[in-house]
Amino acid sequence: MAWYEIEYKCGHKDRMQLYGPYAERNRKIEWYKENMICPNCRAAKQKEEAEQQKKADAESGLPALSGSPKQIQWAVMLRKAYMDKLEDAFVRMQTEESPDVIRTVSRQIVLGKQTEAKWWIDHRDMSALSILKGACKLEGLDSPEKRAAFAAGEQPKSC
Repeated sequence: MAWYEIEYKCGHKDRMQLYGPYAERNRKIEWYKENMICPNCRAAKQKEEAEQQKKADAESGLPALSGSPKQIQWAVMLRKAYMDKLEDAFVRMQTEESPDVIRTVSRQIVLGKQTEAKWWIDHRDMSALSILKGACKLEGLDSPEKRAAFAAGEQPKSC
């Protein structure tokens, strides 16, 4: 183990303790230089991406998230990942339902109602399909007919 001065891809330098054989340490030093940005640049990049996503969410009509600034920054990206994974969930549902119906239902009952950053963080390991099915069940939209009616503008009947 030894301390090395590492130069990151972004050009910043840092001291880092590396372990392993000499050749492996040199390989890591080169890998950091070619592939990694420093922790400060990475944090700034993540913050910028989260701000851009917040603007995109606001423009598309999604509600703002509540929580601490760090929670919101993380949850905004988790919510985006959910939307991206939802496309894959359509295939897994093996249903005759229109993807537009599923998108509408998802947008209104998942994206529209889950406004706490904590909820997105707590459910980050769940698949988009599990989140969607759970939300549909809670809202009484557990059949394709009910989801299609809901997407068409009818409100679900309460039990």
